[in-house]
Amino acid sequence: MKPESMTVFQVFERQQRYIVPLFQRPYVWNQVDQWAPLWEDISTKARDVLLSRYTTIRKDLNKHFLGAIVLNQVDILGGLQLWSKVLIDGQQRLTTLQIILIALRDYAITVQHQQAITMCKHLTENAVSVSVNEEKYKIWPTNADREVFEKVYQSGSMEKLGQEFPVVYKPRRRYPEERPRLCECYFFFYKAIKSFLEDDDPDGILPVLTVDQRMDALLEAFRNYLEIVTIDLDKQDNPQVIFETLNYRGTPLTPSDLIRNFVFLRAGGNGKPLNDLHQKYWLDYDRPASNGNAGFWKQTEGKGRHTRQRMDLFIYHYLTSQTATDVSIPRIYQEFKDWWDEQPRDVETELARLQKYSHIFLSFYSQDATTRQGVFLKRLRMLQNTTVYPLLLFLFGEDHQLSSAEMNSILVDLESYLVRRMVCTLPARAYNVTFLSLLEELRKEGSKGNLQGVLRETLLQHSSESNRWPNDEEFKASWLSKDAYRLMRGGMLLEALETYLITPKQENVQINAALTIEHVLPQGWDENNWPLPSIQSEESRDMLVVKRNAVLQTIGNLTLLTQPLNSAVSNGPFKQKREAIAGQSQLRLNSYFQKPRDMVEWNEQDIVNRASHLFEIACKIWPFPKK
Repeated sequence: MKPESMTVFQVFERQQRYIVPLFQRPYVWNQVDQWAPLWEDISTKARDVLLSRYTTIRKDLNKHFLGAIVLNQVDILGGLQLWSKVLIDGQQRLTTLQIILIALRDYAITVQHQQAITMCKHLTENAVSVSVNEEKYKIWPTNADREVFEKVYQSGSMEKLGQEFPVVYKPRRRYPEERPRLCECYFFFYKAIKSFLEDDDPDGILPVLTVDQRMDALLEAFRNYLEIVTIDLDKQDNPQVIFETLNYRGTPLTPSDLIRNFVFLRAGGNGKPLNDLHQKYWLDYDRPASNGNAGFWKQTEGKGRHTRQRMDLFIYHYLTSQTATDVSIPRIYQEFKDWWDEQPRDVETELARLQKYSHIFLSFYSQDATTRQGVFLKRLRMLQNTTVYPLLLFLFGEDHQLSSAEMNSILVDLESYLVRRMVCTLPARAYNVTFLSLLEELRKEGSKGNLQGVLRETLLQHSSESNRWPNDEEFKASWLSKDAYRLMRGGMLLEALETYLITPKQENVQINAALTIEHVLPQGWDENNWPLPSIQSEESRDMLVVKRNAVLQTIGNLTLLTQPLNSAVSNGPFKQKREAIAGQSQLRLNSYFQKPRDMVEWNEQDIVNRASHLFEIACKIWPFPKK
């Protein structure tokens, strides 16, 4: 390594390019954590120059360290004119400094400060032939950022850039959609520069100064006092090891960032076309979370006690599916490297395979409710169970030659297993072990084996509290007595019952309004005209209260209504409630209340009777295999 201390001016005055590898993560710095502190450093040093020039205060104008960058030399290829260096580390910092100089250039043009215009142009643009347009940029970002970077560079003003990236408010959203991070970076620093050059000194120490005087001090700070340490690697240095050391051991690069770097460095070492591979297989994974559905992979969700990006979660499930072993989430990157190095691998083949499985993983979040697979995935999301994902990747991704009926049967068994255990309030903590062992058994069976039979038999063999499949007797006992309201998982059980009750004989009516869970016997029955039967003593009244409260939250007392209908009937007497539900609700689940017409009360036995009626349907949706 060859470290060298250089000012910002010296870093950018050279006629050379700093290339951000396409496998590095896109630009992610933000105002609170990086931009504001960086501007505080820059503006403080420029103010020190002003104090030394225009007051009796003598500041010690030492150089201020802004950080380090690590560079690796690359050979000049055909058609290129300039020496280039790859940014192994420090791309976020160097890109930000370039955006600051672009913003300073644009502001200088508005006030016609020729020295600043000339200096900033020299520091942001290489003097090259227009035939190689990309070489004019001092910084050449990773693929995901190049289009936005060029627009920031070429816009010339906040107004034109704002027209290119207008503020967008989505319906019912309080705050606008986030614009590209490089665009927001420009806006922040342009405003900061304008404020520093035009506003009076807030402390009242400096005299009234012109914009030109303040600009000269800012330029001097960049030229002489803002310092960066550049570290050039020798040929014998290993860029991957250095990258890991700088980023993985203590700074918040995600495991998928490191995996991308690892895979594409391997590809580069084998002479593969990196840009083509990245465009074809990885570009979608790098789109920022603010980019709507296109930013799916950068969006975060919970896993255990932690929040992680979906790309990290996908790789975790993918590795688990491939190895049938318990992968450690904190060690995803190391586990991926270990798995990769187990055997010789062709990079493009593995990237294509990863892409294939990522499409399957994406389908877990965008279900087609007209298919049995879509229904299963929707209910699985409502059950908040992701431990099945590696098994599903195996089932959906491998060529098992399963018929549609066989696959549907497998999904019915898995759903029955999960729903029955949920209703019976059996623990879920051992699901990871259960589904790993099931995955291992299916992998042993092979692609042409009897996967349906092996899966069912394996689940039926479980007998402990942590993994058994409840039979009809246990399922019914819990169905009639458990607090189903607490177990609803967003009304999943009731929605499943409703879906099953719809037959080709009914019209295909779309319910667009949100459905809510309604207690037929109100939770506040004692205060809302739902008296207990006549009683002879206080002791018997207490027993009736206990009996009534025991069935209050059970499935027999719950149904689905639209919010307006729920509000209209919620605590009213049963006769009025039944008539309103029967007359207004189009749900098949509520056809129960259309008959008999002489149903004038709703008591504990009625609740048990309806629960038993619904249980017969539940056994058809979630059957227990016959021995």
